Amino acid sequence: MVLYGDHPFLNSQSIDNFENKDVEALNLMSVKVDDFSNWKKAFYHWGRLIRDENDKLEKIVEFKDASESEKEITEVNPAMFIFNSSWLWKNISNLDNNNKQEEYYLTDLVSLAFKQGVDIKTTQINAQEAMGINSVEDLEIAKKLNLDN
Repeated sequence: MVLYGDHPFLNSQSIDNFENKDVEALNLMSVKVDDFSNWKKAFYHWGRLIRDENDKLEKIVEFKDASESEKEITEVNPAMFIFNSSWLWKNISNLDNNNKQEEYYLTDLVSLAFKQGVDIKTTQINAQEAMGINSVEDLEIAKKLNLDN
């Protein structure tokens, strides 16, 4: 399980629901917002979940690598994953850094699994719960959200 420490509102029930799915290769949490206005602007620079014509998750495109049309997608990646360890260790060496940031993206494992025909599960969580704190502005948004709850 991969969880980041900058998501203070992630609750234990969501982790339990996430953890209890049978994982062939990987399972990930996702967030769907109506738009990127108001407090939801914090999600604008997150990676986008790209689905095929059958609504199967095909890949995640990081914001810096996304086309203008991909940036319009409102299902985003809070970067919370469960991996089948056998599958992960067989495939992690296939990652490359052919992207604008020249980084090795863990999210590229999604497209590898899709190309292998592996069932990729997603667990959608509430946007407020996925709120990450990566800047002073995000911290102010998070403080306001915490007061509103």
